[in-house]
Amino acid sequence: MLSRDDLHIRPASSDDLPALAAIAAEREGDPAAKWLESLERTLGRVNAGSALLLVATVVDEPAAYAKAERYTPAEPAPRNAAPGGWYLAGVVVRPEHRRRGVGAALTEARLDWISGRARTAYYFANARNRASIDLHAALGFREIARDFHHPNAQFEGGLGILFAVDLSGRSFLTTERLAFRLWREEDLDLAATLWGDPEVTRFIDARPGLSRAEVEERLHREIATQREHEMQYWPMFLRGTEDLAGCCGLRPHDPASRVYELGVHVRRAHWRKGLAYEASEAVIAHAFLDREASALFAGHHPENVVSNRLLVQLGFHRTHEELYPPTGLMHPSYRLDAPQPHAVRRES
Repeated sequence: MLSRDDLHIRPASSDDLPALAAIAAEREGDPAAKWLESLERTLGRVNAGSALLLVATVVDEPAAYAKAERYTPAEPAPRNAAPGGWYLAGVVVRPEHRRRGVGAALTEARLDWISGRARTAYYFANARNRASIDLHAALGFREIARDFHHPNAQFEGGLGILFAVDLSGRSFLTTERLAFRLWREEDLDLAATLWGDPEVTRFIDARPGLSRAEVEERLHREIATQREHEMQYWPMFLRGTEDLAGCCGLRPHDPASRVYELGVHVRRAHWRKGLAYEASEAVIAHAFLDREASALFAGHHPENVVSNRLLVQLGFHRTHEELYPPTGLMHPSYRLDAPQPHAVRRES
């Protein structure tokens, strides 16, 4: 097994593609030019937000790559159409690095990435491929169908099996003290400890306090935003516990221009601990590195001096005021532009 110091996983760039094409050609025997064209198409889908391409390097040399693809059934969909969502789409490892944990590490990294976007990840395999099935079973994948249609599922000389794994409890982003996951329908009691506190909502909602039904509506709205846009104000927990610290995340602001809104709400029990700054820093990095945001927008109640100070500390600059309907007030508004590419390093 490779050590964490030797193995690094990061999103692939166009500069990586010739080396990755050579790895695929070495394994499959087809010309590298064919694989380069295929990888260029994959990178195009990455840039469009419908795919993931990760590269694993060993001592700074590409050793493997792995993909994930978002699948949407065609209309009209066949009766047995595989469900829409994110699918693991194969791992290719150089021969000298096989059976050293590279494939498993790439799969874990893909699941971490998908878990910030969806509650479920899918994968299909030939029933004869016991090694792959066993590896994915160890990661929580369970069989859901054998009679299914997916345009990329072709099984010569064998039966195809469709698998799924529940990612709803998986942390996709962590800091020194916090772990983030997706909101779930069963989180109403947790949500009520946050948005049910009028001290938390007094600067974000004109109502004197949210009833349980209003908290439930807020929770459903966050879940809908995640389903439609693959982002929300994600719940954050003290690491290693089920203690909800609050929420921090993104929502669409000008999605066509990749401008997203940053928001953070902290439970009163965790005020004055620096958690809002810690969480916001992590979400900002996630937005620019993993969501390829061009800029972030943020605003605050005109009387909320704490939020004003936080945004300034985070590097936002004030741009204008705009009406915020939940309070009925003009809120000071801010912008943070993406750092220059050379200033950011993407690695895990």
